Amino acid sequence: MQITETFNSREVKFRLGYEESVSLLRKILSAPADKPPLGFVASSVDIDNYKRLFTRDAVWAGLAALLSGEDDLIKGFRTSLETLIRNQRKDGAVPSNVSYDGKVSYGIINPRVDPNTLFIIGCVQYFLFSKDQKAFEGFYPAIEKAVCYLEEVWEDPKCGLLYIPRAGNWADEYLQEGFVLYDEVLWYMALRKYAYMLEVVGDKKSQFYYDKAGKVKNLVRNKFWIKNSDTKKDRVYEIMRRKIDLEAAGYLMHFFYVRSKDPEECFRESHGIFDAFGNSLSLLTGVASRRQAQKIVDFIGRITGKIAPLVPAHYPFFQENTFRSKKLHQYRFKEHIGHYHNGGSWPWYTGVYVAALVKMGKDEEAENFLEGIRAANANRRKGYHFYEYQTAKKSVVDIVVNHPSGLDIYFSRMAADFVSGRMSNVQIQKGWKRSLMTDPMAVREFSLKEGDKLRITAVGPDAEEVLCALVLAEDRQGLRYFREIDISSVEGRPDGTPNMGISAAAYIIAYKAVKEKKVLFHWTSEDEEKERYSL
Repeated sequence: MQITETFNSREVKFRLGYEESVSLLRKILSAPADKPPLGFVASSVDIDNYKRLFTRDAVWAGLAALLSGEDDLIKGFRTSLETLIRNQRKDGAVPSNVSYDGKVSYGIINPRVDPNTLFIIGCVQYFLFSKDQKAFEGFYPAIEKAVCYLEEVWEDPKCGLLYIPRAGNWADEYLQEGFVLYDEVLWYMALRKYAYMLEVVGDKKSQFYYDKAGKVKNLVRNKFWIKNSDTKKDRVYEIMRRKIDLEAAGYLMHFFYVRSKDPEECFRESHGIFDAFGNSLSLLTGVASRRQAQKIVDFIGRITGKIAPLVPAHYPFFQENTFRSKKLHQYRFKEHIGHYHNGGSWPWYTGVYVAALVKMGKDEEAENFLEGIRAANANRRKGYHFYEYQTAKKSVVDIVVNHPSGLDIYFSRMAADFVSGRMSNVQIQKGWKRSLMTDPMAVREFSLKEGDKLRITAVGPDAEEVLCALVLAEDRQGLRYFREIDISSVEGRPDGTPNMGISAAAYIIAYKAVKEKKVLFHWTSEDEEKERYSL
């Protein structure tokens, strides 16, 4: 009896989460009384300039609308696409965002590239669902212009991948430039959608674009999955092969930086970072092979919590100074450890990951992450919910060195080995000086002696567990290194902009996949040449 009640209670929460998500999508469609509708704006509240139509937000909201089957939301998706078409530049560039007062932006630091790929995907997906011939006739020339723009401006003629400038996609304040996994998977999807559209109208170029998409898929599978055992003539790949082994780690690489004559300069520390959105898309679209897909799922399982989890945007996290020195933030600094793109966990792409898990037949894991999205969206702060992301759990301990030799090389190496195998990022701090504990030499440079005070901070799902182990560390003779002091912990909390359509869309995409087996962008086989659409 109790088990049945628990199950029913959980199902009621899941359904309520779905209804609230649909309700929020309706709110972000509502235009001011004196303005014509734009379509799906990013948020229903006017905070941080988000009450405007952002292409990437509007497309994901629209894809969720198609899955929902709600006529007014589907009509809103068409309105969104028509707004973008009206504001498409002559060269084919699709806006990054459009405001109610008529202001149009294509990017601030650099042009945004992903609005173009997402626009192509959204237009074709809308047609596939609606079979609206009139809409198709209006979309067709705009799609062609967007494809031509990408080919002429951003496609690398040597390999066919898109070159992404700094701040050129959704993670606009993160460290990335060059061939970026997330964008290459979207490019693959856009090419296949475009090829299908050409096939519908009987254009013989369709096979060329199917083949082109296949080439992009193979490049991503091979170039972004670095293996130490590989021996290739590509100098850049050879350098990366010596520095990172993603076959062992279990995920596709974040990006290649290619604008340098010196191959050593083509490698950056952030190349080997795990990118949740890119890897989730690679699972959903079949860009990752079955063997790669299983390794990616296993890796995500290691870096996320067990109860109501979300996936961190990037992992591991970077020191804040890494971002501050690059001056990537536009308004205020957001890339604190465990925040925003630097380890913040977003419902948005977690919804994509849930759909991928269902596609792979991993229903139990999918429902666990569905609960993570539901709980995050329901988590209220300042009277709002449906925030952009959740911060990571943070634990802090202020302690005193209690060892006659201070923090010696034995402790430094032992701590580095221990921390390297954990999910949380751990840093040591004395005064203003900070260092990650994964670097034993950096810890030694603190020259901490008996009686010195320091702070150790852990950020991540097992933060408190990590600190408990570190404060109890002993040398070979069993002598403790620290005087034990209480550890203070702060659970992750909602952050960013509230009432976000992408957070609602993520839940709808995940809910429909788990509860109704309606999986967005579903291919029957990773090697299949033609798509079978589930919508």
